Amino acid sequence: MRLYSEGAWILDGDYDFGALKNFFGKAKNWEVEEIKIEKGINVEKTVSNIIKKIDSDVTYYFLDHIKDKPDVDNCNTAIKETYAENE
Repeated sequence: MRLYSEGAWILDGDYDFGALKNFFGKAKNWEVEEIKIEKGINVEKTVSNIIKKIDSDVTYYFLDHIKDKPDVDNCNTAIKETYAENE
């Protein structure tokens, strides 16, 4: 795990499962907030946004949600910028 990285995310990696176990357990080591989606997820637009994000020059920085940098995401900001709700 690095502070900065370029490339695609890993789905279901060790850090994902560790964060999930911490979330359901007593340790709350990660900032977690529920995203309320009233009208459901627009899957087609969300997938399109994810593909655009993968094809972009975005760099990942784990503290981007605190110290916002242009063209930089972390898992929080990346999700907020890719999911699309039905209209």
